[in-house]
Amino acid sequence: MKFTSAVRRAYLDLGIISLCHGLSDGFNGVLAPVLALIVIEFGLAESQAGLLLSLPGVATFLLILPVSVIADFRGRRLELFVAGLALAAGAHFSMMQAGSFGVLLALAFLGRCGNAVFHPCATALVAERFPGRRALAISVFGIAGNIGATAMPLIQGLIAGSGGWRLSIAVFSIPLALLLPLIWIRYRRVQSDQPHLGRTTPALAGTSVLPGSLQLTRKVFANRSVVGLGATYALTAVAAKSSAGFLPLLAVRRFGMSPAAIGLMVALYYASGVAFKAMAVLLYRRLGTGSALRIPLALSIAAVLGMAVAPSAAVLVLLAAVAGLANSISPIVLAAAADRCEPSALTSSIGLIYWLHSLWFLGPLLAGAIANDLGLVWVYVFSAVVFAAAAGASSVVGPQRARSRRGLL
Repeated sequence: MKFTSAVRRAYLDLGIISLCHGLSDGFNGVLAPVLALIVIEFGLAESQAGLLLSLPGVATFLLILPVSVIADFRGRRLELFVAGLALAAGAHFSMMQAGSFGVLLALAFLGRCGNAVFHPCATALVAERFPGRRALAISVFGIAGNIGATAMPLIQGLIAGSGGWRLSIAVFSIPLALLLPLIWIRYRRVQSDQPHLGRTTPALAGTSVLPGSLQLTRKVFANRSVVGLGATYALTAVAAKSSAGFLPLLAVRRFGMSPAAIGLMVALYYASGVAFKAMAVLLYRRLGTGSALRIPLALSIAAVLGMAVAPSAAVLVLLAAVAGLANSISPIVLAAAADRCEPSALTSSIGLIYWLHSLWFLGPLLAGAIANDLGLVWVYVFSAVVFAAAAGASSVVGPQRARSRRGLL
């Protein structure tokens, strides 16, 4: 590929929106690292602390699908994308002045509302901006989110020690506020060259919002491939959260592992998924959607079953790293959905996948009940069964639609 000025601008567009994703994903987990400080300041009970961590997730489940449908129906992906991140940045910056638990809870909810708007709109923009290398672009976009979610807690710890928990959260609003005008300028400019980008013709022109949105929603649910990809992504998340969530407990009970060793094991679990994303993209391009999804899922099935009977701590750490490969399927699921939906329903289709993925919280709940009644080993049998169900759901995915190659990548 020749690095012409147009190609450099394309990479700039990908870099800017990926940086936004890193900050957005970091904001999703920004309360957990400083939760102890918040509990001490407001004198919270354990149930209130749990509510603070879980209530924002409700915003994702409630908003992500309807907002995605409206983005397609009105053809306003870019506008909703920028407005969502602006809301997230404003809510988290306002935590500097949160004087009570109720105010903090409301701001956390508003911040997650903004992030719920961001993800489907931004992913759809990336998918449409780079149709020639869709899986690669979404993979870079996704890895930036992983890096942000990993790096922000580390930076927070450094800031919170001297500046307090409020500053450690609010400071990240500043780079996001600086990026938003750049995103607006760049992608508005791109729209002059690619009028289809972010401003698709409304799918049901002349129809009022509610009936039109309902018709578009039915259209998305009728797409068997998109629903199959969403089910694959959701089941994978349920299995991954179940196996990873109880991994420290398994490590302590079976092998008496130290906190440092457990931290390393969990880090390897997540890092392997990030590292394998490049290989998953290669599998997608060479072997197709089915292989790109089923190969990491098959490895994860074998790994979680092995974790149930691991003979040593070293083997458990190795198997945890292999099990983490299932986390690599996100760019494949999203790119495959974009390849198999109608352009007028792109954001809605991606929104459906994110919405189904938000059901991951069922995994730890079910795994906890299984561990309580049957024992910890059976959590990993359960995870293997759910991973297998995810692989089965991927079998309903049909061939991709003929797509435009407009775009530089």
